[in-house]
Amino acid sequence: MMAGIGVPNYKKIEGERSGSLNYIDNDGFGYCREKQRDTYLYLRCKFMDRNDKDNTCSGRAVIDLDTDNLRRTCEHKCTPSPLDFQVLEAKTEMKKAAAATSTPFSSLHRSVLEKVNPEVATKIPIRTVINTMRSVRRRT
Repeated sequence: MMAGIGVPNYKKIEGERSGSLNYIDNDGFGYCREKQRDTYLYLRCKFMDRNDKDNTCSGRAVIDLDTDNLRRTCEHKCTPSPLDFQVLEAKTEMKKAAAATSTPFSSLHRSVLEKVNPEVATKIPIRTVINTMRSVRRRT
């Protein structure tokens, strides 16, 4: 499926590390940036494990920055994992709320988890995000 010019056929979400991005195509596969050349952004599967050659995904894609279109260049060996990206989106929402308000972390955590799929909520215990929220709040 080809998107029109300027209409992305993917979405961007904040990654685990500060300033990193993940790119999710319409089929639910996730990519991270590998390199950029001219007007092309080269991506590799988020689940590519360079340390384990037997258990790695070879999925790759390229984004033409002129047309904002993602095109898969190598097929995936893994299955799409939308749940992992929903977890990242929820964590990003918690970080943004921590930076913008002085609401207690436990209240922020609870309010975000009330809006997500229960399966996502079980993957984000407060102890895994409290230090991140604390750090983000300190920087603002």
